[in-house]
Amino acid sequence: MIRGDLRHAANRFEAAGRQIAADQAAGRMPRRRLLPEDYIRRRALYLPQQARFDWIMQQAALGGTALPKLVNDAMTAIKENFAPLAGVLPRDYGIFEQKKVGNGNYLWISYFWSYLNAHGRAGFVMSSQASSAGHGEKEVRRKLIETGDLDLMISIRANFFFDFEQTLRDIHTELADLNREAAGLAVRIAENFEGLGL
Repeated sequence: MIRGDLRHAANRFEAAGRQIAADQAAGRMPRRRLLPEDYIRRRALYLPQQARFDWIMQQAALGGTALPKLVNDAMTAIKENFAPLAGVLPRDYGIFEQKKVGNGNYLWISYFWSYLNAHGRAGFVMSSQASSAGHGEKEVRRKLIETGDLDLMISIRANFFFDFEQTLRDIHTELADLNREAAGLAVRIAENFEGLGL
């Protein structure tokens, strides 16, 4: 999903470049070295070479550098060139980029997880098969548990959602809650219980 964001940023960057070239050709802008501000005025981020989508994909195809590292390097370069994004973008872009995830539930979960800030929460309703999916999905679940960000996962019986069509009501589902503060909260609760002698 982060790659999709980089593709969108590249599209905006390229469109701004065409606008700049047209403005220069029409004499509305002097021919000079371009600045990041020239792109920002045209509602695009200036992208250094290592943050341009086509360059990233080319480097990944050559096999010299792993795609997660290229994505991390690209996002870091964007933050360095556009101060308002410092501290806003997630720091762990490559965690889920490394996994070959075939289950759409886990693509969405990893996408939302990567955008949660330090106090962020997200909830999901998904098929009950999601909790037992293997391969890349299992690795994503393991990573979420290790980070402490998977707050809970609850199995819901069929017919729980009664306002849906019969075919949807018959599906067993799972509710999952991601909470970036969950791990810290668990530690604080344990400390409070210890303090009470419980």
